Amino acid sequence: IKFTKETDRTITGLNELRAEINDVRACGYALDRGECVEGIQCISAPVYERNRTFVAALTIIGPSTRLSISRLKELAPTVMAHAEDISRRLGYEGAKN
Repeated sequence: IKFTKETDRTITGLNELRAEINDVRACGYALDRGECVEGIQCISAPVYERNRTFVAALTIIGPSTRLSISRLKELAPTVMAHAEDISRRLGYEGAKN
């Protein structure tokens, strides 16, 4: 994997990326803390289809002056609920053990 540093916050190492992936799996959503574009932050939750395939992400994006990380975390339950609703409409029935 080649890491290209876009901002001072860009993930540039494999261990850092692994830790971020583990955090995303644990909480169910991903945050961009200005890693790609300085001053832009976002939150994304996955959308799945019937066969349990990831097909899209529901995302809120905006300037960090209006969408702080704490505000994005407040919005997380809403974003996740809407992503789950879209997934259900696409036939997804949730994780199967």
